[in-house]
Amino acid sequence: MSTEENEMLGLFVQEASEHLETLETDLVALESRPSDAELLNRLFRAIHSVKGTAGFFGLTAITDLAHVMESVMALLRDGRMHATPDLINLFLSGTDKLKAMVAAPEQSTSIDTSAERTALHALLTTEPPARPAKNDAPTLPLYLSAFRIDPELVRDAVRHGHNIYVIQVRLHADIEAHGQTILDYLREVESLGTLIDTATDLSEVSGLSDELSAELICSVLFTTAMEPDLLLAAFNLPESQLIQTPEKVFHDWLLTQPVLAPAPSVATPPPALSHPPAPAASTALTPPPPATLAPPPAPAHPPAHPPEPAPSGTAQAIPTAPRAKTEETVRISVSLLDALMNLAGEMVLGRNQLLRIAASSRDSAAHPGQEGLAGIVQGISGITSDLQRTIMRARLQPVGGLFGKFNRIIRDLGQKLGKDIHLETVGDDVELDRALIEGLSDPLTHLIRNSADHGIEPGEERKRAGKSPTGHVRISAAHLAGRVQIEVRDDGHGLNPAKLKAKAIEKGLITPEQSARLSDPEAWQLIFAPGFSTAAVVSDVSGRGVGMDVVKTNIERLGGRVEISSVLGQGTAIIIRLPLTLAIIPALIVGCGTRRFAVPQLNLDEIVRPGPDRPLENFGGSRIIRLREELLPVLNLSTLLGLPDHATADNPGYVLMLKLDDRRFGLQVEEINDTEEIVVKPLGRHLQNTSFYSGATLLGQGEIALILDLAGLAHGRLPAETHARQLTQEATAADTERVLLFRDGTPETFALHIANIGRIERIASSRIERIGGHDYLRQKNGPTLRLLRIQDQLPVTPAGPLPEEIHIIVPRLVHHPIALVVETILDATDLPTAALDRTSLAAPGILGTASLQQRLTILLDLYGLVRLVGLDASPTLAATSLSSLRILVAEDTAFFREAVRRGLGDLVGTLDIVNDGEEAWQRLQTTSYDVLITDLEMPRLNGFELTIRIRADARLKTLPVISLSARDNEEFHTRATQAGITHYETKLDRERLCKALTRVLSLAV
Repeated sequence: MSTEENEMLGLFVQEASEHLETLETDLVALESRPSDAELLNRLFRAIHSVKGTAGFFGLTAITDLAHVMESVMALLRDGRMHATPDLINLFLSGTDKLKAMVAAPEQSTSIDTSAERTALHALLTTEPPARPAKNDAPTLPLYLSAFRIDPELVRDAVRHGHNIYVIQVRLHADIEAHGQTILDYLREVESLGTLIDTATDLSEVSGLSDELSAELICSVLFTTAMEPDLLLAAFNLPESQLIQTPEKVFHDWLLTQPVLAPAPSVATPPPALSHPPAPAASTALTPPPPATLAPPPAPAHPPAHPPEPAPSGTAQAIPTAPRAKTEETVRISVSLLDALMNLAGEMVLGRNQLLRIAASSRDSAAHPGQEGLAGIVQGISGITSDLQRTIMRARLQPVGGLFGKFNRIIRDLGQKLGKDIHLETVGDDVELDRALIEGLSDPLTHLIRNSADHGIEPGEERKRAGKSPTGHVRISAAHLAGRVQIEVRDDGHGLNPAKLKAKAIEKGLITPEQSARLSDPEAWQLIFAPGFSTAAVVSDVSGRGVGMDVVKTNIERLGGRVEISSVLGQGTAIIIRLPLTLAIIPALIVGCGTRRFAVPQLNLDEIVRPGPDRPLENFGGSRIIRLREELLPVLNLSTLLGLPDHATADNPGYVLMLKLDDRRFGLQVEEINDTEEIVVKPLGRHLQNTSFYSGATLLGQGEIALILDLAGLAHGRLPAETHARQLTQEATAADTERVLLFRDGTPETFALHIANIGRIERIASSRIERIGGHDYLRQKNGPTLRLLRIQDQLPVTPAGPLPEEIHIIVPRLVHHPIALVVETILDATDLPTAALDRTSLAAPGILGTASLQQRLTILLDLYGLVRLVGLDASPTLAATSLSSLRILVAEDTAFFREAVRRGLGDLVGTLDIVNDGEEAWQRLQTTSYDVLITDLEMPRLNGFELTIRIRADARLKTLPVISLSARDNEEFHTRATQAGITHYETKLDRERLCKALTRVLSLAV
């Protein structure tokens, strides 16, 4: 074959492979939707297209199998046969054979398809013609002898009054001259009608690059509703290249043809082809009989009404403008895309250098006359960025093509394992770099197989557990924070930590002592250990201990991360997070000494400058930083890389707050240089084995910088999860709650928990109105506020007249519109739990006293003050229903423990309060409660984890759980719902909590 012929055959392989992938996906869908007309039409068109294009190349083995599959599908489409599981198996087996033949078309005749063709033929029978054939039965013209004519397609065309044509086209003059390939042309023909068959002669010319005198001719037989003049105009062809066969010729011919019908009995189909036979030696293609542009010879038995030529002026009456291309996409080779990506990367590097030169020229007086340089460079920069984004988009492909093949895998595994499994795919239109899609194929296949084999229980076992006998596997894709998240989730029995630990000890992967220290999430990670398997029997599906470790390795090689979430009895989710592309990324350039490094901005949350308000501290041998009441571990980049550390107490540098999967940590660097879009280059051989770097790049000034692998830097160097919780607990014991210090015109200093404050306003005291012995403040855009004075409610020194300007503190989560009047705001500070004295000054509205900033300070109970004025007395709606309740409260903060005690202690029968979720879990094992109230963020066992345990426990799974959290955001609400929390409440409104208790109890009845 010539080069051009090979290219055309390659295009056929690509297009036919796409049709067969669609065919396989739709066949699996047909099993659940056997009467879906659109689906049946799509199946018919797919196999028909494969048959038609294979016929152009003379691939008879492919066309023979495709033809009989098409015949059976025609019966399905017309409602004369119904799809059964056995028939679907037969179609899938035929599709497997077609895939094998299309993958190696030169050896297609070496693949045995007799079993599939025999079984499919057994499904067909032919009813005799409407009347017996006569000796002088009409025959078709000789110009149709080169075609394989399907009577069913012709019968359908005649029934609808369509015209039947033969178009003869020249490869160079009629197709390539218009920027098309023969396959493009056939697609255009199919868009205007129904393709019956094609014929061509590859033996007449030595190659497709010959001159027009040796033009390659392709004949196309198809039906359409279009008239000849419109058809000639549509294809921009001369009249001599279009032959119309009169309807009567085919009408008489059809009278002699049997009618296709379902066979009375259905043969048992062969098993699906799992391993196609190895291709044999090359087999020459056998072309069909040649077709020429010469006038067709007179038939031996001419039809009663020979075709009449169209009027000579008909075709000329319509302008023959160049035919517009119908395609919207162009096939581009991967090597060409890679070359474009490399060139775009070089342009980005050159753009960065130009930007630096322009900046230095603009700032320097030594470069007069270069004021316009910056504008030119900015223009080039914009064009380069657009070019880069466009080329990157060209490499993106939807993951739906990858997800589609898993329907077949789940179907086959379900039949093999005797399980009823349903696969759901979400996010098929999410686009991902093609290199990532190729790299994901094997890991996702293994995860899907694991879910079907290990995750989903047999139907009877699911029934005993109260589940639907049909197992569900869900694979989804979504864009999240500049990354792509792929999730494989099943509703099986989940991962049993105890079983995983026992199997790991048995295989010698861990010791019993190590097992005792593992938390449940850490035990789940054992499935990624090499050689680990929980399968009792080794089979061709699983059990050899090879797979999950390879899955993790392959995902990490792609720059991604894998995490596990599992609930015993409810299922398991494997979450994969991947970068959107691997070629060009935005990065922060940082420095340590004279070295420069690139940090991917994808992982960067914020940059913090350590100082007195957020110092770097040491806890338990670990470096931490306090950031918005959260303790985060900090790594020093210079120390990790063995470089001199120039950071001092006066100049600590910067801390990059990074997010790696679900963990946050800080990276201390000496300086921050710039942000750039960097081109990722692979590391040299001498650096490939280090875990600190993921690649290298060339900076704008020509300096080489290594790209930091944040996962490698953090691996084994961050405090373990249990140790991190311990550090948080220790630090929390040292300083707990943030409070606001203020005065109200008296010598006493007061404090109020900041979590209780909604807002602080400064107002003129003249705006206060006294009505009925109480003070009020009218607001333009809100309700009138009832003002409270501390001196009116507590035994403190009386205050003098109010100054001209005062402050009011409006509390949050209080049902009544009230505000606290204060004269002077002093400061905000931390209140150590140990410093709070709860006994020296005990009174309603006071939590205790403490020495803060060398002042004796009274810590106010805001909700106690509200109750003192009678606005929040014991709610009548809950008093009767709550008086006999036994309530357990899990709260790690002393302030809120005391607030809950004071808020509910006088309303409920029993109120037990513990310090965290672990204590609550232990208490629930021995004591019965009506309701659990839990904080969500606690050091040892948080509220989410506690609720998941409760829902998995047969004795406790119906226990109502109310969450109390200072965070009122969508993420926490979603996590609470997923964990099984009954009601979500924010801290801390006594009346709302009582209403929530009443509502939850009414639902539980």
